[in-house]
Amino acid sequence: MDRKSDLWFGLCDRDLKGAHGMLQTQNYVLAGYQCHQVIEKALKAYIASLSSDDPPRIHSLPKLAERTGLASEFSVKQKDLINYADHLFIEARYADYKSAILSRLTPEYSKQLIAQTEEFLSWIKKRLSE
Repeated sequence: MDRKSDLWFGLCDRDLKGAHGMLQTQNYVLAGYQCHQVIEKALKAYIASLSSDDPPRIHSLPKLAERTGLASEFSVKQKDLINYADHLFIEARYADYKSAILSRLTPEYSKQLIAQTEEFLSWIKKRLSE
């Protein structure tokens, strides 16, 4: 890893702690939003490691995943995570979507989402160390 990707991964770690904190306070919408942030920043860390250019200033997880060149290597579980978390970025920000999110983000599902996010982050870090 290099300095730029280390900075992005530091932000991932901070946001992951935030997701765990939101889970403890039963704020499942923000826990999900934090998971999106972790995945976004992990993808940007990978992109930063490939180029001297800054990662693109976009929030679309599928688009960032394509930019990494890793999308074809993602498992079905990882693809599902990226697609689900991508919706959380928008839905968590707007009040009219929050009720729909709350019906899906149960305490158990939120724990699973955070665990899958942690697994994805570890996978990206491992890819960079290969």
